[in-house]
Amino acid sequence: MYTFLLGIQYVGIVVLLVTLMRVLKQRPSRQQQIMIFLLLSMLLNFVGYLFEMTATTLQEALRAVQITYLGKPFILLMKFLFIADYCRVRLPRKLVAFLTAFHMSITILVLTCEYQNLYYDGITFVDSGLFPHLEHGNGPLYTLYIAIVFVYFIVMFALCVRRFIHLHSEQQRMQVTKLSLIMIIMLMGLALFISGRTCGYDTTLPAYLVSALLLSSALFKNHLLDTLSMAKDMALDEQTDALIVLDSENDLVYHNKMADSLFDFSVPGKLNGIWNELDTCIIDKQNLEREHRVYEVISRLLTEGNTYFGKLYVLNDITD
Repeated sequence: MYTFLLGIQYVGIVVLLVTLMRVLKQRPSRQQQIMIFLLLSMLLNFVGYLFEMTATTLQEALRAVQITYLGKPFILLMKFLFIADYCRVRLPRKLVAFLTAFHMSITILVLTCEYQNLYYDGITFVDSGLFPHLEHGNGPLYTLYIAIVFVYFIVMFALCVRRFIHLHSEQQRMQVTKLSLIMIIMLMGLALFISGRTCGYDTTLPAYLVSALLLSSALFKNHLLDTLSMAKDMALDEQTDALIVLDSENDLVYHNKMADSLFDFSVPGKLNGIWNELDTCIIDKQNLEREHRVYEVISRLLTEGNTYFGKLYVLNDITD
């Protein structure tokens, strides 16, 4: 059993490295950046736990756990940020900064666990279980961290369900389904580990491995792409003055500063009126007039194969 579990670590490291290399080749975007940090966090977690599984002393095991926690606290954070971005939920910067600081503090607590008991309490090295490993009590901040982790799962699942309901594309529904399945598998691995019935083995690791395989499938088989990055490429070709990007459900994804000066995007109820105005200009072959300037309105569909990702509006200033 020990050899099998050790093999899972090596396989996980290889899978994560291959996935990371492929993600690095994707178009630069916010989602790509979050995914890179997510994969790096998972990789550190796998490498650290590999060292922990082969440790023979308390100090070796403790250093391995500290390596693990250079990435472990950020896995759920990156996953949460990715899901929020994918589901078109704009998180306040202060909230993101607070969450980042909180997860960094967890790493610091583990790195200094020999000098305080806020996160771990009563660390010992035992020979029982599937392999020699650390055992510890849980400090108050460990309990708080686990509670916040479960809140993450609830929020992410709710976002995915809401996104799924509003989608009609089978391709995008499959993307959301795989993202939801990843969360369920990660949650099951965590719940099994904290139940204390795993003989000291951290079952979040195989859960992360399966999640990495599903994530790779969603990225490269189901084209988990960033619509915005596709639009930016087309915008460069068109040499636009104003740019508006919608996703497949006609929800606003992006607009540049010039577009912001022409329209009021702050009121969601007015957005459909803006899209109708732009479509009318295109259908009637009319120009758009704003603040004594004239704009030619062009639209482009964002597609790949038979999959529709959204729409790009280009407004070119043709004022004489």
